[in-house]
Amino acid sequence: MNDSDNKDGRSLWEKISQYGKSVYQNSMSFIDSSREKIAGKNRAEEDALAAETSGNHEVDEATELSSDNIDENKEPRTGFSKFLFGFNVAYNVIKNLVIIFSLILLIGGAFAGGAGVGLFASLVSGQTPPSYEDMQVAIGNVEQTSTMYYANGETISDFRSDLKRTTISLDDISEYVINGVIATEDEYFWEHPGVVPKAVLRAVVQQLTGSVQTSGGSTLTQQLIKQQILSPEVTFERKVNEILIAFRVENYFSKEEILQAYLNVSPFGRNSLGQNIAGVQEAATGIFGVNAKDLTLPQAAFIAGLPQNPITYSPYTGSGQVKEDQTSGLSRKNEVLFRMFREGYITEEEYASARDYDLTQDFILRQENEQDTNSFAYDAVETEARLILMKLLYEADGLTKEDIDADPNLYTRYYERADDDLRLNGYKVYSTIDKTIHNALEQVASEYGPGMGRTKKAPAVYDPSTGEYIQPMEEDPETGESVPKMVEIQVGSSLVDNASGRIIAFVGGTNYQDNMLNHGLYVERQPGSTIKPVLVYAPALEEGLITPASMVSDSRLFVPNWVNGRIEGHEVTNVGNVYSDKNVSARESLVNSMNIPTSRIYLQMMENGSTPGNFLPLMGIGADAVHPDEYKNAALALGGTGHQEVNEEGEVVGMIYGPTVLEMTSAYTMLANQGVHADPFMIERIENSDGEVIYQHESETTKVFTPETAYMTVDILRDVMENSTVGGTTDQLNFSADIAGKTGTTNAQEDIWFIGMTPTITLSSWIGYDVDQISIDTENGVHPSKRNLNFWARLMNAVYEKNPTLVGSDKNFTRPEGIVEEEVLAETGMKPGEITVPSDAVEKAKESELQYADFEERKPNVSPSRWLPDGAKVSISGDMKKEIFAKDKVPGTTVYDFLIGSPPHIQNSFWKSKAGSGASAKAKENNENKEEENADED
Repeated sequence: MNDSDNKDGRSLWEKISQYGKSVYQNSMSFIDSSREKIAGKNRAEEDALAAETSGNHEVDEATELSSDNIDENKEPRTGFSKFLFGFNVAYNVIKNLVIIFSLILLIGGAFAGGAGVGLFASLVSGQTPPSYEDMQVAIGNVEQTSTMYYANGETISDFRSDLKRTTISLDDISEYVINGVIATEDEYFWEHPGVVPKAVLRAVVQQLTGSVQTSGGSTLTQQLIKQQILSPEVTFERKVNEILIAFRVENYFSKEEILQAYLNVSPFGRNSLGQNIAGVQEAATGIFGVNAKDLTLPQAAFIAGLPQNPITYSPYTGSGQVKEDQTSGLSRKNEVLFRMFREGYITEEEYASARDYDLTQDFILRQENEQDTNSFAYDAVETEARLILMKLLYEADGLTKEDIDADPNLYTRYYERADDDLRLNGYKVYSTIDKTIHNALEQVASEYGPGMGRTKKAPAVYDPSTGEYIQPMEEDPETGESVPKMVEIQVGSSLVDNASGRIIAFVGGTNYQDNMLNHGLYVERQPGSTIKPVLVYAPALEEGLITPASMVSDSRLFVPNWVNGRIEGHEVTNVGNVYSDKNVSARESLVNSMNIPTSRIYLQMMENGSTPGNFLPLMGIGADAVHPDEYKNAALALGGTGHQEVNEEGEVVGMIYGPTVLEMTSAYTMLANQGVHADPFMIERIENSDGEVIYQHESETTKVFTPETAYMTVDILRDVMENSTVGGTTDQLNFSADIAGKTGTTNAQEDIWFIGMTPTITLSSWIGYDVDQISIDTENGVHPSKRNLNFWARLMNAVYEKNPTLVGSDKNFTRPEGIVEEEVLAETGMKPGEITVPSDAVEKAKESELQYADFEERKPNVSPSRWLPDGAKVSISGDMKKEIFAKDKVPGTTVYDFLIGSPPHIQNSFWKSKAGSGASAKAKENNENKEEENADED
């Protein structure tokens, strides 16, 4: 329907406005002319009276002055003549008063009518009436409850909101309800054009006279407009607009459409859960436990009476308990029944039967909310869905994520819009969470999580204002006394599908009620050694710096730092502050999580101009987890993340702690997925209230490494499962599978990690405290890493028990065609052959020895006999070992500087030992000749 169909709302509005102005102006003109007529008549009467008075006065004087002129024969006035004279005077006076009073009434009426219409017109003048489309959206804009679902379609929960509502069609509503509402709220609904004038007048009179018995002046149409189009404020302007829009709504929409909208939007008090409800369907199910179509007459009458005063008439308290006193609601029900009888909707017998029926027996008792509104799953789905809606909203407005992140006000605006949409638009949010597996993991966390570590006292916190350390305190719930704050151990875990990035399940903590922080998805922590495979080894393999067989020195390592005006060495150590002084392979280094060889590889990449930081963002670990400035720190190679954000004034305005458990888990899925990273996701799709899909997840993948690099890294991590720390973990599993993984521990054992993967899924486990500087102790002779590995095994067993196929126990990691197996020297990781000492090797070795002697605080040894001279040749051979390599990166003949990232004096000492042991007579001869030449030069 459009304005061409003689339904031009705008022209109607203008005509009413123009007519009102005209009446108002004519009324004012009439009043002015009436005033002039009255004034003219009064002047004329005053003149006549003056003349009459003057003539009588002259006659009297003449009579007094000349007694000769007295007619002695004239008779005096009789009593009757005097009566007639008085009557004439009184009549004229009364007539004039009636005329004047009538004129006043006429003028007043004209003034009131004209002024009223003029006021009416002035209130709507200049306002644009809503279009059909605007009204259609507003009337149909019913706040509806949104719902979230598990992957199998089972409900997680409705989204929390102040109002619970479900919309239905008019055909699904009992005739009893429809007739009851009409009989009670708007008896002329089917006849009036949107407004009932006499009802409005009656309400005004009752309001002005302060009548105790009042009846509403608003029709159902007006009530709908007040709820959906206009504000509920009480002003003349709003009321005038309400009346005009009511005509317009009736002009555009059928009575059935108006009635259906009203019954879906109106508030109906509370349900048996204590929730605020709206719409007749929620009222029927929430009060009587039946659908709106199946309500009995007394039930329907009770519900039909609720909109007048929903909370007062509701049978439930705010907690969902049935009220002890139901008098007001039942009285209202009987009033509705009487009006239905009076209007002919029910018979007298039906009225009497329904009136006398004990309706309290139909009220359902208080229900326990079985929906999971207070859980890690609810919070996570709500968070992820809100972020998706935010993106849809700001992208629709032409904005980017960078725009939103850069403007806190803009972020807040779209956050609130998305939050409102999510709660009130009847969305259906379908998640990837597997209910049975998720619940099983939470059960393991609840049962075994608290045993991961003792509850400890929070450490004292430094107060810069006083320069003192202050002990955090809390109130003892039993005694009320102030006691030191205690901190409980927490756990976190994520289970992610390798190929798709689907978040199957997670563990947010040991107990949601005690701690609602989601440690499995959102809490940032230092990753410890779990970062080594993805930050150091895989990038070094990808760039060809190392192979699994490459050798690295596990000798003392110092990283130069500028401290107090001089270069000092920060020593990197292995766990336990030990070093072997041996050369180890890259495979052995990663399997045993050795810090010194790992740091040497990382520092060598940096020295070569490589950028290890280019890889982490590709696997989902961005600048909000690891700041770009951190990549220049050697500590990052060992998982030592942490960055303070400082403003121009030098004030700390933010802190980056490290990646989340989910981010680290997702990075490992990339290794299991042949080097391709699929972004992790929890929301599969979102549908609006009409069932239309407004969001459908589309997998976003990024190639991070070649399949060969990923496989070699995974193959090394397979061996981790057999080392001394992790060994025995697979024995606790209830199944056999191809598993690879990595442990991680941060300084002072504040964080303990394990991330394990099968060909199909990756499962992580983290334990720690929410407060810094609390270590996880060895308890009952069991190291915290061992406890965490046992916890991981329990989690994995729970997954297998619920879905054996999911863990991929019948699969193996796919070996790419580009992987070959070759033999190399066990000592060098390369092929046998001959090396030549470079021309500047000795000089570099001396410089390196001097620097390390300074760092180690020992006497340097730079005597010529220590070094293998430049140009010397050494042949190398020996025990061989098999190793896997990328086909295009198979090691060649051993080179002089085969030790990755090792200092020159270590490199030269190795070859000196080989030459001095008689490994090559030719090398020894050359060395002796070279030494003699050097001695002659000296």
